[in-house]
Amino acid sequence: MGGITLSLLTTIRLAAIIVLILSVVGIIVLKLTGGKSAGQPMPGQQLFGAPPQGMPRPQGMPQPGPMPGPAPMPGPQGFQPPQPAPAPMQQPMAAPQPAPAPRPAAPAPQPAPAAAPAASNDDGATVAIIPGGAKTLVLTDVADSSKVFRADLEGGVLIGRKSSGGQKIVIDYDSSVSGKHCQVTSDGAVIMIEDLHSTNKTYLNGAEVSAKTVLRAGDHVKLGNVTFKVDIE
Repeated sequence: MGGITLSLLTTIRLAAIIVLILSVVGIIVLKLTGGKSAGQPMPGQQLFGAPPQGMPRPQGMPQPGPMPGPAPMPGPQGFQPPQPAPAPMQQPMAAPQPAPAPRPAAPAPQPAPAAAPAASNDDGATVAIIPGGAKTLVLTDVADSSKVFRADLEGGVLIGRKSSGGQKIVIDYDSSVSGKHCQVTSDGAVIMIEDLHSTNKTYLNGAEVSAKTVLRAGDHVKLGNVTFKVDIE
């Protein structure tokens, strides 16, 4: 019994001595490593499980390489990054249009010429007085407006196909007109026409002239087969 107790005490003492020695060794190691924690690699040890310096690498063991980074995520097919919206184009300002020029005022309407005063001839008929300054008789062929005849009313106008006898208007292109066909006279107030016993007669506005008859501008006189429009200038 006493021998067992002695052996147990000896074992306890040895264990205490071993623990003390390990504590001292641990303190020395901590001082040598500069206070590094037990979880950090010891001097001579490399990261990623590399063996300490000077230790040969086992055959077939691959060299440690850089750790691969994360692979880029593929974007959707055909994806285009959004483009910035173009700046709106400014339209050039149109030049101001000049104001339209004022239209000229319309000319004042001219008063209508006064009607010719009336007068009476020897037969008592009312006739028109010749306007002032109207001294020319104008006859225009209705069938051919290029044939125009003018004659001064002063002293009377003799009309016929022959150029002799003092005739002022000669109508020589139609044989139905007599040599001395008719005569137009003016006394300064009225204009009269009379037939000179012509073969084919003289007609005024479709009526036969059998005596002196008043002649006005716009009337139609027929000599034989030729009709003229009358104008007074």
